[in-house]
Amino acid sequence: METTKKKKPFGFYVCALGFTFERCAFYTVKYLLAIWIATNAAGGGLGLTDAQASAISAFS
Repeated sequence: METTKKKKPFGFYVCALGFTFERCAFYTVKYLLAIWIATNAAGGGLGLTDAQASAISAFS
């Protein structure tokens, strides 16, 4: 009877974990940046109107 290896190599787990953390960081920064732009624009900063800040937040 032939046995097969069912466990994945250690490098697979390293790559999967790295990819997971990278995606988590990307989306966290993406939404925090959108919130920061919207709040600063609402307070009169950044030289943007409310409509421009909303558009940037919506498209990011």
